[in-house]
Amino acid sequence: NYIVLYDITCQQRLQKVHRIVSNHAFYVQNSVYAMTATQKEIKALVQELKHLIKQSDDFRIYNVNPNNIENFGRNLAEFFTPSVYASNPTSKTLRK
Repeated sequence: NYIVLYDITCQQRLQKVHRIVSNHAFYVQNSVYAMTATQKEIKALVQELKHLIKQSDDFRIYNVNPNNIENFGRNLAEFFTPSVYASNPTSKTLRK
C-alpha cells in the first residue's frame, strides 16, 4: 500500500503527471493518491514519470500500512480495500 503525492511547478507537466498517476492509483484529493502495487509496478510508475519530474518539483511515494494511519475525518484505510478498487473505473492497477 502506497500514498503518492506531488507538487509540480509547471501546469502542463502537472496535467501529464496527473493523467499518468490516475491510471495507476486511486484519487484521494488534489495531488494525493492511494495505491496498492508491487515493487515492479512502483518502479514502472517511476520510470514512466522520470522524464516529467524536474528539480523544482516534489514527487513522493510512501509505503504505508493502512492499519497504522492516524487521521481525522475520512479514513484512508478505505482506499486500500478491494471493493474500492473494483469500483474505480479510472484505475488500472487497483482493480484486484
